[in-house]
Amino acid sequence: MFAAALAYAGGRTWLRVLAAVVAALSLGRCVAGPLGSTAFDLVAPIGFLVLILAISVSMLAGRWTTTSR
Repeated sequence: MFAAALAYAGGRTWLRVLAAVVAALSLGRCVAGPLGSTAFDLVAPIGFLVLILAISVSMLAGRWTTTSR
């Protein structure tokens, strides 16, 4: 949910794309998890950590902006 909300309301385009990819990975994990797929069980949490790292670096660099819709 966080990644999907950030993809909608995030500031920079590259951050919005990254958030959309992480949201898709998380959705894939929700769908494929009960079916026994384990590939998403590793990739989705790592993608979320990369997203949080990107947000943190962007905030520390002073480039974090949000736009209201």
